[in-house]
Amino acid sequence: MDINTNIAVSEVQVLSGSSIHRDPYVEYKNTSSKTYKYVHFSFIPYNAVGDTVADKPSSIKATGPEEPGLGPDMAYKLYKDNVWRDNTIDHIVIDSIRIEYMDGSEELLDGDAINKAHEQYKAV
Repeated sequence: MDINTNIAVSEVQVLSGSSIHRDPYVEYKNTSSKTYKYVHFSFIPYNAVGDTVADKPSSIKATGPEEPGLGPDMAYKLYKDNVWRDNTIDHIVIDSIRIEYMDGSEELLDGDAINKAHEQYKAV
């Protein structure tokens, strides 16, 4: 994915944590020139027919420090267990990403540009 932001998201999935749980998984790179302190990902889950599971939005947070400039085959990975107790969740989209930097600055990114680089993020 090639989006002109300070983060490059390479993968977003919904993983089956158990027969009833669905869990978000994200791979991303710090493409800024600054170190991340925290990265907050907000997701909107959808069922198999494309309806939002409106009462189930969720956010997960990565805790740094996460340095910029990882190698080409390396990415930060974030997974959170037992997020949604709803086995109808089929895929998710990123609603927003909020990056907090070690220098105290923050950046809020709308998920639309990031989501356009991918088709729907399907459950696996």
